[in-house]
Amino acid sequence: MTTHKHCFGSKLECPFFLVGILCISILLRSGIVASAQTGPSYFNDIISAKHKRFIEYQKTFLNFAQSNLGSNDEYEVATSLQTTATATSDHLNSVQTLLEIYGDLSCHEDRARIQQVINRELAFYSELTGSWIDSTNLNIAHTRLPGVATESTRMRDDLREVKSIFEAIKFR
Repeated sequence: MTTHKHCFGSKLECPFFLVGILCISILLRSGIVASAQTGPSYFNDIISAKHKRFIEYQKTFLNFAQSNLGSNDEYEVATSLQTTATATSDHLNSVQTLLEIYGDLSCHEDRARIQQVINRELAFYSELTGSWIDSTNLNIAHTRLPGVATESTRMRDDLREVKSIFEAIKFR
């Protein structure tokens, strides 16, 4: 493997190098469009934060289920919410991986192919998230434990944000 030294001794080379870097960064960021921000890294940061949040929901609802504070019905509510958190976490991780793969592709034809896959997956995950919002609402209505109700309400609000994120990722 050959290593390359960067020589910035010539004043003429430096502007061309900087313009080249600027053009490459613009090309890499031009594939994904959102209403306010652009670029896969913008969505990756948001998705990563939500992913961590849903891992915490998994742990929280598992703890509620294991605590035996309520009836069998309360156990079912907690495990259902834990399952929703797990599935959402898995889908956030999948979307993040797809966006990272997209960001690593340099070939225009490959990017066009992966855009179709990502769009299809985002539509699917968005639809599933809508169902999980409805399911979470039912679980909120059926729990009598204030802690479960509070956490499930927070999770429902986060599910709405996740759905919005999935719908905001658009390709040109």
